[in-house]
Amino acid sequence: MLKLASMNLVAYFLIGISLNIHAALITKSKEVGARVKAEPYLGVGELDSLQLAADFSLRRKIAWQISAEVLAPAKQQAGFGFVMENSPASLWQTWFSRDDITYLLDAIDSNVALTDSGLTEIAAKKLFTKIQRLKSPNFDPAPLTGGFQPFSPAVYNSDYVLHILQNFRSIAKCSPVSIKLMDAPLTNKASHSNCMAEFPPTSIMMKLAWGEAKSQNDIGFCHKSDVKDLSPIGVHEVIANSSEWIKKGEYCLDKKNSFMIRDGERVFVLKGFHIVTKELKDWIWISFIWQPEADKGFGSDRPDNINDIYTNYIMLVSVNELEMDSSPGDGMNNFPLFSGSKKLFLSYRNKSKVITWNSNPFIEGPDSTSNCISCHQGIFATGKFGPHTERKHFPYDYTFGTQNRESILMPRVSFREAIDRAEARLGSSYKSDKYQ
Repeated sequence: MLKLASMNLVAYFLIGISLNIHAALITKSKEVGARVKAEPYLGVGELDSLQLAADFSLRRKIAWQISAEVLAPAKQQAGFGFVMENSPASLWQTWFSRDDITYLLDAIDSNVALTDSGLTEIAAKKLFTKIQRLKSPNFDPAPLTGGFQPFSPAVYNSDYVLHILQNFRSIAKCSPVSIKLMDAPLTNKASHSNCMAEFPPTSIMMKLAWGEAKSQNDIGFCHKSDVKDLSPIGVHEVIANSSEWIKKGEYCLDKKNSFMIRDGERVFVLKGFHIVTKELKDWIWISFIWQPEADKGFGSDRPDNINDIYTNYIMLVSVNELEMDSSPGDGMNNFPLFSGSKKLFLSYRNKSKVITWNSNPFIEGPDSTSNCISCHQGIFATGKFGPHTERKHFPYDYTFGTQNRESILMPRVSFREAIDRAEARLGSSYKSDKYQ
């Protein structure tokens, strides 16, 4: 079954490569004069990674708290250049895209204040003022834009982007990710990367899966989607039997049941998304997935401060490859997410270890075994091929955008080429890296 899933994943990926990326670019706004300023993420404060790994319920409580801030209405509700069809613009919609990061890196010249690592903090913040955006251009739903699904652009908050600007020289001096690089001994026990300083705790990266609403129902435009079954029944089938996704059926996502925007003449719905924060050393991996009965299972413990249109999405979270809770399966309210959840999560094993499950069919595609962490270590590896607990070096701190200059895998995520260009203009190159 795993071998078949892997073959399907490769086939899906190769098909995606052939898609015409440029044909799917959305219409850019003609709005003049309006500006969107990136709004800050404050975070939930200091967290204990082992405590969260050993407490399934607390893990979900923290994930809901983080999500409530990220999904809350932004202070700015004008100037985006697109129209919110059924919800206020959210905090994350003020943040940066891969194109924004590329623009900023390309704006670096020899006149800026530099350190051996990158820009000084003052210079990085000053560079921010150079970006003049009619909107956050993170609604650019090009195929194969991240993960293996169409319509998945990435979004990064200010702290993430500032860190890239302050460390681009260190990143450029490390080779693209490889097994050899990941197996290199750590030179600093305080960090799990030889290539760059770790991101600050309030850094966030997001991945979003969009679908264009080309159909219509009785209330207007909708996007017909082949939805997988993440109800308690569907999840049990996937986890207990390590099976492929179970089909729930075709549903039309519209302005009543899903997050929807209009850009020019085109309308898009949000099918699913990841919120990934650095509030733990190995990040907190949160996934939202559209479901027709989102108040059941992984949505049954949703707090009241997750409201409006986001109530149509369930939430999963992982903080470690290993499931360390001896009695997992309770929601943040300390009630089981569904009947038999404890037994089910304890049965999810590989290499004699109980491992975590956190997979989004709208982003991971046919891979139903992911827990996010295994893959983001630096190579594509799904949850069922984990745990990779023997690895100690995480050269790019789990981020895809920095690790590989080949844009074919993540064309709307990777900005490594812009990092290398910026360093080359200063007279250096990644080729001098000792881990090459």
